Formats: sequence, structure tokens, C-alpha cells
Amino acid sequence: AYHIVMELRHRDDIRITSIGDGVREYLGFDLAGHNYLDITNPENRALRARLFVEQALQPCGSIVYYALRYADGGVLPIECAGAPFCDDDGSGMVSLMAGCCTPLVPPRPNAVVDPDSWLVGEGMRFIDLGFGIPPADPSTPRHMLPAF
Repeated sequence: AYHIVMELRHRDDIRITSIGDGVREYLGFDLAGHNYLDITNPENRALRARLFVEQALQPCGSIVYYALRYADGGVLPIECAGAPFCDDDGSGMVSLMAGCCTPLVPPRPNAVVDPDSWLVGEGMRFIDLGFGIPPADPSTPRHMLPAF
């Protein structure tokens, strides 16, 4: 299972509440309970937070790609699709993001990937779920995107 569920508590606290065994297997450790922002370089935190909040506040899904690296330099391309939804607290506020990460080629059995290759995804796109998509272009190169 390559699922992930994250809870938006604050723009600086995006807690990973559930993660599938497949993700745990390929990273070599369990991310459950960690802040999503803590698993990137400090210079990427503001960008990662902005992109996550932007995704969570849209009435649509999103896709982002990661090129995970094996120790020998080989690459495992991953596509992560996600959609925001509301917690069951009755507030109607979006606070959760569910995602599914899918390898685009068969993964190597029993091979762990370099955790640094999860630092920042590329090519984020919005997916229309019947409510439209925002005019923002999330695929703008990172160095051109403003942080908070």
C-alpha cells in the first residue's frame, strides 16, 4: 500500500497521520507522526508548506512526481495523486489530504531509496474533480515561486 494521509494543523505543522507499508519499505523508516515539512531541507520548507496549503485549499486534486534514487544511482519514478477532504469535526474546513503514491516502473525488490530524493517533488498539476481548477500554475519552476 502506497497511501499517505496528512493533517494540516497549521502552515508550519503538516502532520503525517497515516502512511502505507510500501512507502515505509522504500524509505527504510516510518514517517507516521512526523511533520511533512521536517522531511525536506530547511531552504525548501516554506515552498513545501505553500504548495501543500495551496493544494489543500483548492476544490480539486493534485499530482506531483518524485524521482527516487537507489544507492547505485538508479531511479524509481513515483507519481503521487492527492485530494483534500474535511476532518469529521463538523467544521467543514479542509484539514486532511489523502494521497496515493504509485511507482511508474516496477520497483526493485528489497531496495531502499535515498531519503533525500523525497525532498521536493516536481511537475505538480491540479486535477479537476468536477469543481474546476485554480488559475495558479503550480508547475512554475521552484526558483520563481514566492514563499509565504
